[in-house]
Amino acid sequence: MIGGWRDRYRTLGEGEHPGFSQHPITFAWIRYRMGLPVDATGTTSAGQSFGDVREFKRLLLEQKSGVATGLTEKLVTYALGRRLGFSDRLDIQTIVNSTARDDYGFRTLIHKIVQSEMFRRP
Repeated sequence: MIGGWRDRYRTLGEGEHPGFSQHPITFAWIRYRMGLPVDATGTTSAGQSFGDVREFKRLLLEQKSGVATGLTEKLVTYALGRRLGFSDRLDIQTIVNSTARDDYGFRTLIHKIVQSEMFRRP
């Protein structure tokens, strides 16, 4: 399962077979094995530690503006088909600031990007 929560890594080496299939034919196609446990702990770039994905989400919710800025940069990079430069910083900050009134809603963000001067100019 791609994108789903896993408690253990998959491996092609040593390990036990995943026990989720009841059908021998389906089970024969599974080539991977269950590897080491996933370590979901970490530290943010600001030095804040978290023990699991729920704590990480809580930390992200405390930094809405930063998350919105990062998401805006990625979306604008995709929308423009080019890398962002120093001259794009003010436009990015303007877009992010204008979405704050709507609690950084995704729909608002998309609208602000396509209505921005940087998106509309050649």
